[in-house]
Amino acid sequence: MLASKKAGICMVIIFAVALGLGLSGQALAAEKVTVWKTATLAPKGLGWAQQWENLVSPWVKESTDDTVRFKIFWGGVMGNDHEYIQKMKIGQLQGAGLTGHGANLACPEFAVLGLPFLFNNFAEVDYIRQVMFNSFQYYFEQNGFRLLLWIDADFDQIYSSKWKFDRLDDFKKSKFQTWYGPLESNMLKALGANPVAIQPTEANSAYRSGIIDANIGPAIYQVGSQMYTSCKYINPLKTRYAPAIIAVKLNAWQALSDEYQDRLEDDREDVTERFCIGVRKDNEKSIEGMLKYGLEMVTVSAENKAAIQKAASRIYKDMSGKLYPPDLLEEVQRYLASYRSGKPIKPSMVRAPRKKAVTAQAKPAAPVVAAASAEEIEKAYKEQQENLRRQAEEKKKAPVVADEEDKDAGKKRESAWEERRRRIREVQTKLKALGFYNSKVDGIFGPLTMKGINEYQKSKGLRQTGTVDPPLLKSMGVK
Repeated sequence: MLASKKAGICMVIIFAVALGLGLSGQALAAEKVTVWKTATLAPKGLGWAQQWENLVSPWVKESTDDTVRFKIFWGGVMGNDHEYIQKMKIGQLQGAGLTGHGANLACPEFAVLGLPFLFNNFAEVDYIRQVMFNSFQYYFEQNGFRLLLWIDADFDQIYSSKWKFDRLDDFKKSKFQTWYGPLESNMLKALGANPVAIQPTEANSAYRSGIIDANIGPAIYQVGSQMYTSCKYINPLKTRYAPAIIAVKLNAWQALSDEYQDRLEDDREDVTERFCIGVRKDNEKSIEGMLKYGLEMVTVSAENKAAIQKAASRIYKDMSGKLYPPDLLEEVQRYLASYRSGKPIKPSMVRAPRKKAVTAQAKPAAPVVAAASAEEIEKAYKEQQENLRRQAEEKKKAPVVADEEDKDAGKKRESAWEERRRRIREVQTKLKALGFYNSKVDGIFGPLTMKGINEYQKSKGLRQTGTVDPPLLKSMGVK
């Protein structure tokens, strides 16, 4: 159960994460408290931290008997997403709140979720998050991180000072900001656009000087950065789903007791749902504000939308095997097909009863939605940008983190991909022999494999997660 806790900390574009320590609740006063330091780009003043303070903090606090403590470095004072990841790797930070860009840096396989026009709506996102959270957890752990929460940033809209992008030809005339990574730049090239590498700290001035005339991003980002003041058009095509995450170092997670880990897992979906409701409402308010300011909402015909989608979809094959394994995309598409058929298969998630957490109280009646004005959002964003510029200058003088390229990173990732295929293949083989699975043994997860695992777990009295988790592997004798 989650407790309601009021606080004045808010977030804007991204949001923060922190982690704590694993001590016995009864021994808290007697034991030494270890603080896990965390960082985020989110300004302290506004945005998403109301959800953090009212949902995430109580969840972690109660799940760990009030033994987890956070020290959050807000608003880019510790650098950007890339620097957070590097500092986590060398132990300067234990956690971070990351944008979709940062999440892809931490776990390149996560980029599959940002493929153009992959999702039609948030209902599909919610379903994929439910059935594939543990699939992505595997890849995060292979990269040394634990995915604590997978939350939304937005369905990114297209903004422009010149072009409506209601037809494919508009892309060929545009100068698009790009900073999100190879998936974004390759998508823009596939559409015929001219991508211009501009960091978020310089994007607003780049608009004013004419270096760029278009960008893709979440609504609240567009408001906070003030880029909307340079734009004329909002194109609502769901070009790209942008996630955001709360991640911690894997060894920090492993330091928690099994009971604390189970408690966090038990309430994760509830926390995620409430958090995302608030985030989505905040983005809706941002859209409303930009329309009142005078931006025009563009309408795209079905024919032109199909042409744009067809052009953008070329990168599915191009990125497959580079950022993500082909079978991970196949897994996503299998689940989406199941959902769109009207008969989606879901994990049963039957849980064993557990003791009520010591500090548990009633859950919040409703998610918190930020009520900040555009002026407040802009002020907080400016502070964030100044922090990032200051960090960049300090890094030039004396780099804090040595960013050494792992020459074997590609081989390690491919090895992790193959290891997951092997496990799934062995599980499918055993399920088929036991009569729980009647489809092809191909090492690719999907609805039918999940259904078979659910039935097997039920027959063995295991928690029905529908995933290839440690208890399942142990029960089946799969290494």
